[in-house]
Amino acid sequence: MVRNTGRREVEIRRLLSSCGCLTAEAPQQHLAPGEEMSIPVQISLKGLRGRIQKSVVVKSNDPRQPALVLFVAGRVRSRFSLDPERVSFGDVVAGRSPVVRVQVQADPGCEVQTVKSGAAAVNATLKPRAGGEPAVIEARVSPGAGVGPFKGSIVVSTTAEGESEIAIPVSGRVVKP
Repeated sequence: MVRNTGRREVEIRRLLSSCGCLTAEAPQQHLAPGEEMSIPVQISLKGLRGRIQKSVVVKSNDPRQPALVLFVAGRVRSRFSLDPERVSFGDVVAGRSPVVRVQVQADPGCEVQTVKSGAAAVNATLKPRAGGEPAVIEARVSPGAGVGPFKGSIVVSTTAEGESEIAIPVSGRVVKP
């Protein structure tokens, strides 16, 4: 809610969003003294997870406060919970092939279909499971991975509308023996 507490009309000149996922539109361009209005915002949650905070800057001709920052905050809940949420191998001795298992618990009606690694040094496989069991993804450093840091993501394809892919961040470093 925005209120004009001054003695002159305020002109709303511009609304600036902190990201492309957030849009805001002022229902009117002028606020008389004492008048108030809501500024509706819409946010696209695609690709967002966990705690988020976005902002809209209201630019006006108010000499005391020409820019007013409004915040939108919350927690985006996925239909899938990951344990762990990211795969960090840390330092891996060249030639070794450690494994990290990620459990994927899905809401009813949502399933994991396939997995693929977007990190050249990492292989990812979806392990077979019994009905009702969480999906398990095995991430393994490739034995032939070159020395140096690596990062990327494991892409999980799902049956969930609006959340057809989940990216699990992957990182680590292959070191000389």
